[in-house]
Amino acid sequence: MELVGNSGRHRNKLQSSGLFAPDELDYFVQVYDRIFRESLRDLEELTAVLTAGELRMSDEERLAAIDRIYLSVQDKCLFVMDFNSQTGILALQRGREDVEALRLLTQTNP
Repeated sequence: MELVGNSGRHRNKLQSSGLFAPDELDYFVQVYDRIFRESLRDLEELTAVLTAGELRMSDEERLAAIDRIYLSVQDKCLFVMDFNSQTGILALQRGREDVEALRLLTQTNP
């Protein structure tokens, strides 16, 4: 799933950036882990809906379930995109703050 891959790559970037405290990184990991678990549940539910003989459903119920799962996945994708964007902006801001602090230190100490 692209959702899981993007989450993992972004999480790794945040962890290796050196810009976040351990408790912040723990929070990020918890968010991504929750999305991963919920995505697995969606996939399992979709598999059950699509597997012949697994669930007794009318075609209309089956299509409604597929639509519901699709919307759930879409919601997760939008959330991850926003979360990645927000954490990326925070990382950029902190990186700029570090550069500014270093610049000030070098100016005051010739």
